[in-house]
Amino acid sequence: MRELPFSGIRSTSFQNCLEVSFILRSELKCVKSQLHECKVTHRKDITKLQNQLTEFERENTSLKKQIEDSAIQDSKTIQQYSYKISQLEFKLSDSENVVNITTGLNTQTQSWIIEQEEKHKTEKERLIWRSDELYKTIQILSDENNRLKSIQQQTNNQSANSNKHFRENRHYRRR
Repeated sequence: MRELPFSGIRSTSFQNCLEVSFILRSELKCVKSQLHECKVTHRKDITKLQNQLTEFERENTSLKKQIEDSAIQDSKTIQQYSYKISQLEFKLSDSENVVNITTGLNTQTQSWIIEQEEKHKTEKERLIWRSDELYKTIQILSDENNRLKSIQQQTNNQSANSNKHFRENRHYRRR
């Protein structure tokens, strides 16, 4: 400041303007007022941010509670599904057992049916053979019966003739 061309002026008011301490004081006042304005603005911002922080903390607490409730619900749902899965697995193993048993029974039944069909076929063939034999025997017996009938008829005719002769002879004897 002393090197300026008007530094040689002796006016006190002008010198006061040029004094370093005065300049610094006026700058300090200006900075203080700016700081005060900033402080007020910052306090408003801080209050606003504190209110937002409080709101965020409430939302965070609410979200934590929702997460905990959701986790509890998910845990219950997982337990229910686990229980249902174990039931379905048990039913599936029972169904597989039933299928295995049914398959085994079907196999046994089919082999029994085949065995029975073979027995019936053999029995049928035996019965057909036996029927043929019986038919031949019946034919023989029928022929024999017809022969015996014819013999009996001849015998009856002879007996009738004999009785007729005997009666005729009886009449003859009585006389």
